[in-house]
Amino acid sequence: RIWVFNYNGSVNYIFNNKVYNGQNAPFLDSLTGTGFILDFFTNSNQAICFYNWQKEVYSLDTNNIVKKDLLFKSIPFRLDFLAKNINSLKISYLSQGPLNDLVIWSNGGIYIQHNYKNGEIAILDSGLRCKMVFPARNNTYYVTTIYNELIKVSGNFRKEKITFSGEILKIETVLEDSEGYLWIAAYDEGVYCFKNNKLFKHFNLKNALGLLQDHEQNIWVSTQTDGIYVINHDLLEQNHFDRSNFDNLGVNRLYDNPGKGLWCSSPNAVYLLKSNDFYKLTVPKAIQPVNILYQFKDQTLLLGSVSTRLCIFESPTLDSKSMEIVCSKRKVFPVAIKKIIHDHTGNVTAVFDQNGIQFTRPQKPYLNTEFDRISERINNAYFNTKDELVINAKKNYLFKNSRLQNYPELSRFDGTIISDHLSLDKSAELFTIDGDSIYLLKNNRYFNLTASFDIPFDLQINKILFDDSTLYIATLKDIFVCQNLMRILSGTPLHLESLNINFNNINDILIRKDTLYVASDDGLTIIAEASFAKSISLPPIPYLQTITVNNILFSLPGNELQLTGKNNIHLSFGCISYFSTSVIYSYKLEGAENKWTVGTGNGINLVYQNLPKGNYIFKLRVRKSNSAWSKPLELAITIKPTLTEYPAFWAVIVMVLSGIFFLIISLIRSQRMKRVEVNHQLIVMEQKALQSMMNPHFIFNSLGSIQNYLLNNKGSEAVIYLAQFSRLIRQNLNAINTPMISLEEEVDRLKNYLDLEKKRLENKFEYSIEIDNKLAEESLFIPGMIIQPIVENSIWHGLATLEEMGLIKITFLPFKTKSLKVIIEDNGIGMGKAQEYSANSSQRQHLGMQIIKKRLGLLSKKYNTETNIEYSESNPDHTNPGTRVELILPFLYNIENS
Repeated sequence: RIWVFNYNGSVNYIFNNKVYNGQNAPFLDSLTGTGFILDFFTNSNQAICFYNWQKEVYSLDTNNIVKKDLLFKSIPFRLDFLAKNINSLKISYLSQGPLNDLVIWSNGGIYIQHNYKNGEIAILDSGLRCKMVFPARNNTYYVTTIYNELIKVSGNFRKEKITFSGEILKIETVLEDSEGYLWIAAYDEGVYCFKNNKLFKHFNLKNALGLLQDHEQNIWVSTQTDGIYVINHDLLEQNHFDRSNFDNLGVNRLYDNPGKGLWCSSPNAVYLLKSNDFYKLTVPKAIQPVNILYQFKDQTLLLGSVSTRLCIFESPTLDSKSMEIVCSKRKVFPVAIKKIIHDHTGNVTAVFDQNGIQFTRPQKPYLNTEFDRISERINNAYFNTKDELVINAKKNYLFKNSRLQNYPELSRFDGTIISDHLSLDKSAELFTIDGDSIYLLKNNRYFNLTASFDIPFDLQINKILFDDSTLYIATLKDIFVCQNLMRILSGTPLHLESLNINFNNINDILIRKDTLYVASDDGLTIIAEASFAKSISLPPIPYLQTITVNNILFSLPGNELQLTGKNNIHLSFGCISYFSTSVIYSYKLEGAENKWTVGTGNGINLVYQNLPKGNYIFKLRVRKSNSAWSKPLELAITIKPTLTEYPAFWAVIVMVLSGIFFLIISLIRSQRMKRVEVNHQLIVMEQKALQSMMNPHFIFNSLGSIQNYLLNNKGSEAVIYLAQFSRLIRQNLNAINTPMISLEEEVDRLKNYLDLEKKRLENKFEYSIEIDNKLAEESLFIPGMIIQPIVENSIWHGLATLEEMGLIKITFLPFKTKSLKVIIEDNGIGMGKAQEYSANSSQRQHLGMQIIKKRLGLLSKKYNTETNIEYSESNPDHTNPGTRVELILPFLYNIENS
């Protein structure tokens, strides 16, 4: 239950998303006292004890019976001074001692009341006049006193005064976190963080009220008017400049000025960070918000707003008294640009807008309204490893001599937006495509980094940086780090680690002297690379959201789910994680699964159908890329048999009397049932294979060929073709009656089919069929209707569009005792190009291959032998690489065993 204490003294609670008050829970009216409830605790009898500062205590037992008591009802004569001041005595906090005694913290000192009700009252500390009490770890308390002091009270009531630079009267909450940091929320003064009784950090959060630490060690701050803030614990190890340093605005752009400082732009000003001090340069409203920031070699500063205007500030100097930046001259240009770029030598600088580009001097800027215009909208522009200017528009071009030239090397990215680009060295480049994919181009080879990362991106990629073999990736909220990027060249998967810090809209990142600078709407965060290894997060917490059985929503059980019979069980899980990226999860159902299944995502939905009766334990664990696995969440699932599944009375008697005989009969029956089921599935798959093989286009085209012969007065050829075609149809239909066909008949049928296709395509290809001598000497039977669909794919998807003479080679080879190998090779255009020519046919081809794979799996079970199908290129180095298919098929010597 979630308890709610109202200012009018009433009490509510929330349970299962329902609010309870005096109307639907009348016992709550008995909890209403003179003043509002301060807090509560649970005593040794599991009763909840509520109290207010007027000394009233209410106990609520497990039967919802409320009892009221008043503290200090009986005061010993030796405490006459307490009796005289009892009306002004106010309770600050109550806690229960080890012997069920009640420890009373008040503005008149600390007392203990033995045996709780009507017990003896004794003084523990009369000098500690408590105003507010905040319990901490290890039996420690922090107390603000009526004398405006902050006191730490540890075991045996040992007191230590805490030095606090703010006003004690404004303290709202004190929290000691799991790492020993002391957090103080002071109204109008922000949040203070102390370590070893010294101020460590100060966060300028106005109207701060409450503090809370979650399981990931984040500190949550509630405010009266500004909502809720979260302070990541790793931020304590970093240097962070919050929004108060930037007129309560975020940071848009960063620019490194070696030897001078770091430039930071906010929407309405520009700052120079030098020796942890900020110097401010106010900018005209005409170029606000400032999101273009660049400095030329003569220290001239170029500022502007994207696609609006630019302003040049000459000779900026620092005024240490006013902490402002003074410029000798500034000039606004009515030039609207998207970005300013320079080559690797620093000798060429260019600016571009949506439809044009112009060059300026890197030593001193020279801008005008005259651009070299192009006919397409410019998405981005950059200098490649050869310092050639690349324009990313509808296509990718090289910009030379004020003209666009085709850039075939980047043709694979035509029609996309290259949102970011990096040159790593003279032979390697990185590309961010459409904000969601990163590619590496190395020695004219492309590598998809995004597909190689072990965790996915949930948000758009804003910027990438590369420094000393390390790749930094910034999304809107997170920073990811990939060490040893070039391992991808050897095919090694890339491990991606995320920093345990969340940001509010990351706008820019910059690497400088082994330090990462992050500009965000939160301000400027400075992270030393050495601290990355320390950024180890605590694991998230998985929890069960919903259980649906047969489309009926079940109430959530404690730790066990009991069902009867066969059911469709849908489990939905959530994850308590304050990290914006997807979590990694793994699960298994003990009793049915031996291995953990791993996946990624924020929501987890699983379905189990028709579990056999028995006891199962479902286990789910989650982690982040930089954390260990969480403690597994466990849900016991018990499947009870239905009434019809219990053995009948006579069956029990027969089982007792016959024992082993009944067990043997049951095993034999089980094996027969499995074989019947496999045979049934085989028949279904064979019918699907037949439908897949008998291509309507082939029949239509064959009839068209016969018609063509007749129209050209080639009656004899038409008769021959028709006879051969009808013979093939008859062979295919005869094959339905038997699952296995002799090798000789299968070869004859393949020749008949190939001859028909060869005639119809006017001898556009040749074919050969070779049978190993060992196979030719035997009378073998193999599964029918498997090889022909593959040969058909070779003709229609590999050879049909081939300009040169096609070739199909079919080879039958011995493989193992119960299986043989069939190799189908062609010199066609290959699988990749074939898919580009026809999406529909490739879909049909994919479906046909799926049926073949399923049928091979069933054949493997039925004949207890190995089956397989593999695809590869026949000639990988050729323009037309062709296709090579290797089939492993079972065979029989006697068809009766099929």
